[in-house]
Amino acid sequence: MPVFATLILLLGAASAALGLQEGTAAETLTGLTLVLGALGGLLPLLRVPSRLAHSVCALAIIVLWSLPGELFGDAGSGITLFFLAGIALVAAGVWLFVSNSGLMQRLMRRLLTPLPAMASVVPISVAYSMRNRVRSGTTVAMLSIVVLTITLSGFVTAAVNEIYSDHRAVTGGFDMRATWAAPEGDPPDLREVFDESPRIDTSEVARIGGYAETTAQARQIDADTGSEDVQIRGADEDYLLNNRYSVPLRAPGSRARRRSGTNCGAPPTPPWFRAA
Repeated sequence: MPVFATLILLLGAASAALGLQEGTAAETLTGLTLVLGALGGLLPLLRVPSRLAHSVCALAIIVLWSLPGELFGDAGSGITLFFLAGIALVAAGVWLFVSNSGLMQRLMRRLLTPLPAMASVVPISVAYSMRNRVRSGTTVAMLSIVVLTITLSGFVTAAVNEIYSDHRAVTGGFDMRATWAAPEGDPPDLREVFDESPRIDTSEVARIGGYAETTAQARQIDADTGSEDVQIRGADEDYLLNNRYSVPLRAPGSRARRRSGTNCGAPPTPPWFRAA
């Protein structure tokens, strides 16, 4: 046990140091969590009361993951940090509960004093479960992780459906969106397609705009790091002039104005990129 806890402590310290060096919150928080977990196993060997050591380390993990991730570095744009926070909070909460099982039993007896029938049954059930703390804690943790996963999946699915159900908000105010998914070749000109189609009344089509996405290798000037994949988006003039996105930021030299709920003007040649 001491050897395993020491290895976990060293691994956590290395992960935290790497996270601080790279400026990433996931590695930093994961490393600090491992350090606190290892200390919870090593402090009782130094004659620190077991319940005190476990409770303090578990509370420290809960407080650590309750803080904003941006305090520890780049939190990223995905749900990785959110999922790790859920796992850490569940594990720390179960650890705290199991470490203070005696206190929980006394608290339940006091709360159930007005109910004599329950006051004798519930504490006995809790005491039986706490005879094997590892088994009971593992069972509670597994059930909690299942509930967390189901809740997270439902939340993400509901959020995505809510966002994409309003196509006007997604497309910037356009009534229809078409995606060119062919791996090769250029997309057709929608204006020509509409003109040639006998089923589309082109007089009802006010504007047709489009944008394209591609990936390129880029490196910051005078930087020591290597090239990285960056996503580049390019839009035509009709899309820039007629979308209804508000513009909170603008590039130097851009005449784009911020308008809430109105069209955003932009120069014919957007100054997003310039040749090196």
